[in-house]
Amino acid sequence: MPHSLTLHIIPQSPLPSQFTEGRHLHALFLNLVKTLDPELSALFHSNVGAKAFTNSALQTTKQLSSYMQVNKVIPAGIPCWWRLCLLDDQLFARLTPIWLQLPTLKANWYLGSTDLTLSHIFSTAAAPDPWANSYSYQTLYDTASATQRDITLTFHTPTCFRQGDHDTALPLPRSVFHTPWRRWQEYANVPLAENLLEQIDAYLYPTSFDLKTVGIKGHWGTFVGSLGTIRYRLAPSLTEEQVKQINTLTNYLYFCGTGRKTTMGFGQVARSPSKNSSGLVPAPKSLRSRK
Repeated sequence: MPHSLTLHIIPQSPLPSQFTEGRHLHALFLNLVKTLDPELSALFHSNVGAKAFTNSALQTTKQLSSYMQVNKVIPAGIPCWWRLCLLDDQLFARLTPIWLQLPTLKANWYLGSTDLTLSHIFSTAAAPDPWANSYSYQTLYDTASATQRDITLTFHTPTCFRQGDHDTALPLPRSVFHTPWRRWQEYANVPLAENLLEQIDAYLYPTSFDLKTVGIKGHWGTFVGSLGTIRYRLAPSLTEEQVKQINTLTNYLYFCGTGRKTTMGFGQVARSPSKNSSGLVPAPKSLRSRK
């Protein structure tokens, strides 16, 4: 069952802005797991195929973004949050004991030199947080529409894709759906068609878009990705089962993201409700994060 968790934390001393980057939250999560569950840590490090989780950068505002784009220290006591999505059915149960041990943890729970306090974790749609949710893989498949042919996606954080030996920020259909297809085939108990990416390549086409490219400098160089909204349309020649499977992957994007560096805060994308949408659309209705 994919889970989207939001972890709300409070820095106990001033936090330099560079430690809000997704790579630092990625390291914080892995160090925490290594400290409290070495066996699970080894499983994460051996995961060289489809990644079993995604991670956002640290947030203090309502808008989910890859980087907070601030040049000043975050004062002690300011509520922050970040999003962690788990794609493997086993991970939520394995991580539950870790969250329970956090209040007594004295080491490896910090960003830079700043100690952190966990205030709460949201993990279900009943929580007052639009980025917290969970669905079984079977439910994602069963509730996906077999007739909805309009797909609208919003890239909430910069998103780019690998094209041969180079990166591209252009969200072509096959590039967008390559990540969710791989991760679905790896972790779901409801296999999708092996040729689904070929069908997407041939029969899904953009109809309109409102996108911009954003360059983010990091230790790897400059990451250039797309932000904004794009609308696609499925050709009428596809069968209802093919449409259902593509809508399944579209809804799954909410959990798995797409493109490069999804464990570092990039590629956070979700379906936006269309005018004539039907079926499950597990995208947040707003970007509010109520503290």
